[in-house]
Amino acid sequence: PGRKRCLILNPTRAALESVQIVGYPEPLVVERTIDQNLLKLNQLGYLNGHTPFSAYLAFLGAFVGTLHECKNIIVSNDHSTDEGNVLFHDLEINHQYSKSFRFEKLFREYSARYLTSQVQYFSFLRPLYEIQVSQLFASYPEHHFSFRSCNVGQKEDRWCGECAKCVFVYISLFPFLSPERMKEIFGKDYYLKPKIEPVIRALVGLKEPKPFECIGTKEESILAVALAIRRYKDLGGKIPSMLVSLGKELGLDDTKTVQLLEDKIKKRWNSEHFLPEEYVKLLKAALVKLKI
Repeated sequence: PGRKRCLILNPTRAALESVQIVGYPEPLVVERTIDQNLLKLNQLGYLNGHTPFSAYLAFLGAFVGTLHECKNIIVSNDHSTDEGNVLFHDLEINHQYSKSFRFEKLFREYSARYLTSQVQYFSFLRPLYEIQVSQLFASYPEHHFSFRSCNVGQKEDRWCGECAKCVFVYISLFPFLSPERMKEIFGKDYYLKPKIEPVIRALVGLKEPKPFECIGTKEESILAVALAIRRYKDLGGKIPSMLVSLGKELGLDDTKTVQLLEDKIKKRWNSEHFLPEEYVKLLKAALVKLKI
């Protein structure tokens, strides 16, 4: 009891390497396969339904955690997951619902009532926006080449460089890493790729709907664009035409507006969370160290 273990479902190279880097060489591995009947239905033209993957992981975590006498099931869902994608008949549709605080609260209540009260489920990163998480992540260089966050290129262990997940990860990390390191990780400067401009426009809310991917909020994406423009200026480089046009449309030439947005997001500590006090201290200490 009390041992710290990493739980991985259908592990990829990136997942296995990441847990080894942090010092957990023997993760708990669960293998899941798709029913062959579902594959046959796909071939007949039937569409896939949506799997609330993080909800599945919550239930799986409760089961595995109970088997291994763990005290906590700790995930890494942030505050940004609370923002929805589109309104449908006045109902907000959120692609990341099973990562949201609302789901976390309801799952904890359900688990305590019907599953187990011995294992506590909570998200360590819940108080933070995703761009704050990116700033924290940038300070851990040992992880820069092991991680992946691209559904399109997952099986080939690569960044596709064009999907909303790739683009958001890129723009959220760009303000906090050198251009050289960004090229080492992603292969090229995405802001020089005209193909991704429509994706960024959707991320910042200039195009609807917000992409149905696990990404940050629209305001975070706007801030990321503003910080990228500032970054190019600070480095004395030419600002890519894509950023120039986005900056004008978003009104980012107003320094006061940008500063207000930066203060609102980068200095935010969301009070809706279930972190035990010891974990609050750990996370706040990391933020203080980086002056976030």
